[in-house]
Amino acid sequence: MYSNVDQLLNKMEDLKALISNKKPDVVLLTEIIPKAQKNQIYEAEMKIQGYETFTNFKFTERDLGASGIRGVAIYVNEELETEEIKLKDEYKDHLWLEVKLRNQDRLLCGCIYRSPSKENSSTKDSTEKVCNVISEALQRNDTRLLICGDFNYPEIDWNSDYVNNKSVEPFITSLQKHHLHQHVCKLTRYREGQEPSLLDLILTTEEGMIESLEHNPGLGESDHECLNFTLNCYKDTPVTRSIPNYYKADYITIRNRLEPIEWIPKLRGGFTEAYQIFVKELEKAMEGCIPVRINRRKKKSIYMSRDSLKLQDLKAKLWKRYKNSGTHYDRLVS
Repeated sequence: MYSNVDQLLNKMEDLKALISNKKPDVVLLTEIIPKAQKNQIYEAEMKIQGYETFTNFKFTERDLGASGIRGVAIYVNEELETEEIKLKDEYKDHLWLEVKLRNQDRLLCGCIYRSPSKENSSTKDSTEKVCNVISEALQRNDTRLLICGDFNYPEIDWNSDYVNNKSVEPFITSLQKHHLHQHVCKLTRYREGQEPSLLDLILTTEEGMIESLEHNPGLGESDHECLNFTLNCYKDTPVTRSIPNYYKADYITIRNRLEPIEWIPKLRGGFTEAYQIFVKELEKAMEGCIPVRINRRKKKSIYMSRDSLKLQDLKAKLWKRYKNSGTHYDRLVS
């Protein structure tokens, strides 16, 4: 699943509900940082149960909005064996993960954001940087490659690969050179008063890797659609999954281990550092005190009630009506 969320923190509940319903293995998001963001973003704010969180920025950084980074994030099902890959290129808004498949096969999964520019010189410069990032990723020779992102190229006609801006031509040339396939053919961004455009792309090394591509309403009031798709890839999943059985935990021992700790001096400093120290101490205290059990039941969504599903269907209908009319009123009123 991929989407440009136009800042994430105020849409976290929408994201959790969507993930709970769709249950994607991988979620790729761009533009997660507000342009006016001054305070640091805490790791705990972006956590989603059952998923590992990866970002292209550090949670200890401040003034992220002024840094020029719009931010990308990837959520991965914690059952998948995943490793973050650091490329050498200096371009900021990209993030890469390697997912273990069968045997020695690997999927390289990338998320890229390119800011739009009215100046041809700036467009040419950022396009060259994006092309360099993609070239470096391909040099790793992973078995499969998936790239999602908002590239901000409304000038490109993807039905013919025609582009009327010479500053953008190197991007098309790069895709052709590396034999990459672009799978999105319908418009992905709808903003009232502006011409709808195709900005969000899905790139792979094989034409048949993407199936069942759906255009759904974006998160919250984002004007970018959410792209849901099936990746024709395989993954190693355990036959059974062991999960902690908290009902039978030895809480007396855990409390006895935590009681002697002097928390006030230990947790001095910033919130992120204190949170990491607290989690580490809690994990040490729980060691050997919580038995595991085999999870055989399908987990019921804690977010999606019957009423929530009805509202989700209503949102999809309103979004379809808004796309046809271009009037923001149709997006809000049933």
